[in-house]
Amino acid sequence: MVTMVAAAAAVLVSDVLTVEVAVGNPITLISVGVDTSAMGGTDYPDLPDSAVLTNVYDLGVRVQSTDALDSTVVILVTVHAPEGVTAADVGLQWWNGLSWEQVALTDGTDGLTGIVAPPEGFVIGLGYDETEYLLFSFDVPGLYSVDFQAST
Repeated sequence: MVTMVAAAAAVLVSDVLTVEVAVGNPITLISVGVDTSAMGGTDYPDLPDSAVLTNVYDLGVRVQSTDALDSTVVILVTVHAPEGVTAADVGLQWWNGLSWEQVALTDGTDGLTGIVAPPEGFVIGLGYDETEYLLFSFDVPGLYSVDFQAST
């Protein structure tokens, strides 16, 4: 598991976001800094390394596999948010290769959840190594954590 923390200066009270990445065999998910300027002209601060006056952050999730899988995979994202924060207060977008796609977040018992993947899921072959680009926005100050898990 990888854990990182950052402070966002966009609000009077610092936002702290902890990114936890679940590791499964044969799939590994790694959070990485990315440059999103080629995807619409703006490179947002990396989540969670930057403290800047904005509430939009980019993050890459590197998906690696040491084996071919019989089924497709999706990335499950869970945003643990302060009490009272709803899916309307947190935005998540995924770069689908052509444009930014809104990821629907739903209010669940463990936090706000969403699925990052094309409709058919990711086809994972031997040696698969791709980075998925995400944009997060937080409209309410507070402590947040994000978990990623690969699921078939």
